[in-house]
Amino acid sequence: MKRLMIVLLLSLCLISLSSCREEQWDMVGSPTVCGTVEACYADKIVVRITDEEHPEIIGLQVYVSLDVRREDSLVRFAPGDEVRVYYNGVMSDGEPVYINEVFTIEKVRK
Repeated sequence: MKRLMIVLLLSLCLISLSSCREEQWDMVGSPTVCGTVEACYADKIVVRITDEEHPEIIGLQVYVSLDVRREDSLVRFAPGDEVRVYYNGVMSDGEPVYINEVFTIEKVRK
């Protein structure tokens, strides 16, 4: 009986660990936008959109939250960095524009 309980507890631990991994990678297939970092603050960066895939928003200045969902995401940037932002697809209306639900931000290598 003790062995059965140990096996069940180990199985439960493995299942819970696998669900954590899914959360970490939920940004795959999510909307992205590329741009150049113009300013950096403690909780956000300001990005000027340069993404040719989205011509309707090229040149738009967007405030991007640094409260990212992926734990291993970069959160230190400098003005001039080229970045790709993975987010939930929602930008706020009005000026300035905000992206609040960010999955991860990565530097774009050129």
